[in-house]
Amino acid sequence: MAKMWLFLLIIIFAFSVAGFYKSRIVRVRSSLQPNEIKMTQFKMDKEEIKQAAIEFKQALIDWKSREGIIEAFSTYRDQWTEEDVIKAVNKETRTVKPVLEAFEPIYRLAIRGDINEPFAFQSYMMSYVGRVLGDELSWPEVQGPYYRIITSLKGGLTAEEMWESPYYKDRKLPKHYSEVVKEIETEGWNHTTDG
Repeated sequence: MAKMWLFLLIIIFAFSVAGFYKSRIVRVRSSLQPNEIKMTQFKMDKEEIKQAAIEFKQALIDWKSREGIIEAFSTYRDQWTEEDVIKAVNKETRTVKPVLEAFEPIYRLAIRGDINEPFAFQSYMMSYVGRVLGDELSWPEVQGPYYRIITSLKGGLTAEEMWESPYYKDRKLPKHYSEVVKEIETEGWNHTTDG
């Protein structure tokens, strides 16, 4: 009989311990939920996105312009012949062209106010322009405008929240992206896309 009471006490104790841990798990889960909700909240400042897009595109154009090239390379050499300038402009134009082409759909969507959810812009650009051009985007001439557009397209999410979000993990493109790419290709741009 004493063994039966002992067995019954062990069972009651086991259930009470299990109940304690179950309620603790529920409390821990409920304390995590506000963070999950916070992570999914964003605010797309369409005017800021538009201004950042304009600034970034202008920075790209100026960065490899004739005047920009002469200014940048004059630190290395005092005298430039017209032939030197033409060669440098042609080379640098070929360098910046894929960056401008990759950016054009995002630029048009930003100008129209059609980017409604966070967008992993830096990841997108790296997938189009590759590591070498991606590294060039950190040059002082374009770095500020580049990071401004990256930040504005996060919709207020921190870098960590963005990385944990489906916008980054699923490589989500803006909603009207494919339509804009078709529009660009119809105009004769050499933009290619997987999406």
